[in-house]
Amino acid sequence: MRLRRLKKYGIGAGGMLVLVMAILLATGWSSAVAAQISNVFVTNDASHPVPVHEQGTASVNVTNSSLRSPQAPISDGSFAQEANCGSPVNVGTLTASALSIHMDDTIAFVELRSGGTSNVPAIFYGPALGGNASIVLALSRPVTFTQVACGGTGNYSLSTVGNSP
Repeated sequence: MRLRRLKKYGIGAGGMLVLVMAILLATGWSSAVAAQISNVFVTNDASHPVPVHEQGTASVNVTNSSLRSPQAPISDGSFAQEANCGSPVNVGTLTASALSIHMDDTIAFVELRSGGTSNVPAIFYGPALGGNASIVLALSRPVTFTQVACGGTGNYSLSTVGNSP
């Protein structure tokens, strides 16, 4: 008889527990618990960095044996001229690592030539053809030229940074 009574109360208590859990889950109690649990997770981002400390001796192995040494600074080879558009100007052999060109509004183009009209390593459209009046370029590869020519009327100026160490 005692076992029946305990069984009866156990089933009733279990039913009540299921009912209470159902009510709590339906009212949003689970999201409150989940919010508290998410505060426990460790995230490694910019505002919450996880501190790290090295253990033991670091081992560094270099696998790239072709490291480049820094280039020597440029010490010679610069050039500057201001000219009126007309005949091409012979400038000798110049090698430039940077260029600065300024053109009047009536200049159509400035051409850097190397060895005549058929070899043109660089041409820059001027304001008369919709290009910029000022061009400043740092070149990743130097340019070599022997002549400067332009089209249109007016003046232009050309300045270079040399390429001689």
